[in-house]
Amino acid sequence: MKRSQNDVVVTQLSDGPIQGCSCKFRVEREKGGEAGLVVCPMMIITQKITSLAFEIHDGMFRKDEELTPSQRGLAVRRMPSLLEYVSYTCNFMGILAGPLCSYKDYITFIEGRTSHTSQSRENGKEEQQHERADPSPNAAVTEKLLVCGLSLLFHLTISNLLPVEYNIDEHFQATASWPAKATYLYISLLAARPKYYFAWTLADAINNAAGFGFRGYDRNGVARWDLISNLRIQQIEMSTSFKMFLDNWNIQTALWLKRVCYERATFSPTTQTFFLSAVWHGVYPGYYLTFLTGVLMTLAARAVRSNFRHYFIEPPQLKLFYDILTWAATQITISYTVVPFVLLSIKPSFTFYSSWYYCLHICSILVLLLLPVKKSQRGKSTQENVQLSRAKKFDERENSLGQNSFSTTNNVCNQNQDTASRHSSLTHYLEDGLGSLNEKRNGRLGSGSSRNPFSQIGERGPGGDGGSSESWKEEVQKQRALEIMEN
Repeated sequence: MKRSQNDVVVTQLSDGPIQGCSCKFRVEREKGGEAGLVVCPMMIITQKITSLAFEIHDGMFRKDEELTPSQRGLAVRRMPSLLEYVSYTCNFMGILAGPLCSYKDYITFIEGRTSHTSQSRENGKEEQQHERADPSPNAAVTEKLLVCGLSLLFHLTISNLLPVEYNIDEHFQATASWPAKATYLYISLLAARPKYYFAWTLADAINNAAGFGFRGYDRNGVARWDLISNLRIQQIEMSTSFKMFLDNWNIQTALWLKRVCYERATFSPTTQTFFLSAVWHGVYPGYYLTFLTGVLMTLAARAVRSNFRHYFIEPPQLKLFYDILTWAATQITISYTVVPFVLLSIKPSFTFYSSWYYCLHICSILVLLLLPVKKSQRGKSTQENVQLSRAKKFDERENSLGQNSFSTTNNVCNQNQDTASRHSSLTHYLEDGLGSLNEKRNGRLGSGSSRNPFSQIGERGPGGDGGSSESWKEEVQKQRALEIMEN
């Protein structure tokens, strides 16, 4: 098993304590107890522990070229102290309902370092700002508390009048028309969302009141207190795609799932991410039905969008029609998907899907079978990064081998040239010596001399009549060389 896949498995196994607490909560809930108060803090702590573990792993045990830009920015380069670790995982601001934050953002806040980003450029790129005091969070906190009040009021009044359970009422299923069923499905799930708006917005306001959550200024100079915000209500309610809804709902958890699972999974990242989300939520069958259905809906929505959206960009009237159509389809699909999440139990969930004849499940499967599915940008970028990394290593190896082989070849060539030069010089030297000896031998033989020519050389030694000692030595050397060649 590859290392990245091991990381995902370890993350899933780390949810074991949550599973235990969830089982305990389910038993106590059926008895009318309140054991569920510990489940949410355990879920938040699990997110923080696994996030920090991966950030340390990325910063201390992986090479920079193996990391994505987001992983490189969040990587922790030194081991946190015990105090820093406990402070990050158990701080009072986010222990009950979160939201999750990265370790580096939290330590920056605790140490009082002011380094924020601001979208002041025209191209939307963020630029760093240093040594600028954080503005007062009073306005942001007041606005978020107002949202909390309205959400709570809506939940206590309207939500109770539109229960999700009415979707599986036998009389309603038998008498209601399909438009009525679809309308009530959307309205009942719309009424179920304000309780989440209340909890997450209140948690965000608490962190902002403590001074945590400032993310710099926008291009108009307005302070942004959305560093750890968990939802964007307007984008949720106006979503025109399944992805747009998920990107704005429970934002910090979605980022956690992306960082610890989706970016690291070696196969079927969408399926593994939804399964991890179900395991993290607990043991209720409705969670698994919701997230397994979510896999189908996500893949089908991705295929439809990639194959048809480009036909509806122009003119504006056609795009408006497309946006209205996709908004309605998205809201109905989301509501259809999350009904088991609200009902929790297996029997009511299947009762609901049976009343709808599993129509969206069947449509999603048909879409995946009939429409070509384009490779996601994530898969392309990951594959390109791997290929670039491998190509870089291959080039470095080739350059290293090329340099070594080039220097070795030069050395061999130089040695061969030196040897050839020496051999050529020796050959010319021996040829000259052999020619002179043959001339002398022939001359002496022609005069009737029968003596050995080598004795003549000896006779012309130092002090002889044959010339100087230098000439004698030279002839002796030539004679020895000739003997070597003959042998």
